[in-house]
Amino acid sequence: MKSTHLSPIERGILTSSYKREIRNNIRNMKADSLSKIKESIANQYSNSLSSTFEILRFSFILAAILILVA
Repeated sequence: MKSTHLSPIERGILTSSYKREIRNNIRNMKADSLSKIKESIANQYSNSLSSTFEILRFSFILAAILILVA
């Protein structure tokens, strides 16, 4: 995005360029927040699958040892 540098007078609260800049900043913040939320959910899902896999693997190994000993 092209950034223009305006003097403090031109960059007042009521100017359309300032409002446009604020809207763009808010839009960018929302996009960043959504991507972080999606990434967090994906990581939690991956971690839960990993721990479930570890529990199942341990159970199968324990069952195999019990079958061999019995």
